Amino acid sequence: MTSSDSYPQPDQPVVEVLITDLTIDPDLQPRTGGIDPAHVRSLEESIDLLPPLLAVHRNNETVLLDGWHRLAAFQNQGRDRVPVWLVPSPLDGDLRAVAFGANVAHGRPLSLTDRREEAARRLRRSPQTSDREIGRQCGLSQPTVAKVRSALEAGAQIEQTDSRIGKGGYQYSVTTKGTDDSGGRVDERLRLAKYLSRLTRVLNQGDDLPAWTSPRAVAAIVEQYFDEDDAAVVAEILGCNGREFLNVAKALGYRA
Repeated sequence: MTSSDSYPQPDQPVVEVLITDLTIDPDLQPRTGGIDPAHVRSLEESIDLLPPLLAVHRNNETVLLDGWHRLAAFQNQGRDRVPVWLVPSPLDGDLRAVAFGANVAHGRPLSLTDRREEAARRLRRSPQTSDREIGRQCGLSQPTVAKVRSALEAGAQIEQTDSRIGKGGYQYSVTTKGTDDSGGRVDERLRLAKYLSRLTRVLNQGDDLPAWTSPRAVAAIVEQYFDEDDAAVVAEILGCNGREFLNVAKALGYRA
């Protein structure tokens, strides 16, 4: 089992474990907000229908990986035993990644803060992993991971790398051979210019888009089709880049 595996397979054993025999390691809790009492109460309503907890043997301990809210529900109901899926320890030893993957796969969604924290942890562990791959693992956009990386680099928590590793182990350089006279990256500049061109074409169609003249109406559309965390990502990207677009417009001669 690798750390990218999110949940056990059906042939893995389910055993009854004494709650007092479970080791609770706070470092493996992927939810920065901890336990939500309201969610625990909702789980108590269907206590006997809940899936088993997820645990792994570490040395002589049975360590909880997933099921923190379910465990609290069992405790509140006065149970002394819980059903547990025992899974093999991951080959890379990253128990936190297994715990995170299990929480992504089911149950109460992880918050945007939870996913950012996990992205930061994975970047500290493997700074050469690409932003897109970290984003895929953590449910974040590539620009969001790039901002997390920049903050870690600025705080000297990780070193800048001149190569990245993407999905499937594909390795590539983050620098580009082709440059102009000023030393800039030609292909990156061309890509940016094409991106801005596409963006302006879309924005130029704004009058034909429903409710485009009302920011609140457009926000309502986003909220209708995305969950709260994804809508927050959209807000973050728009908020972080809106001023930069205005600055570019002014540099090109726009006068508000």
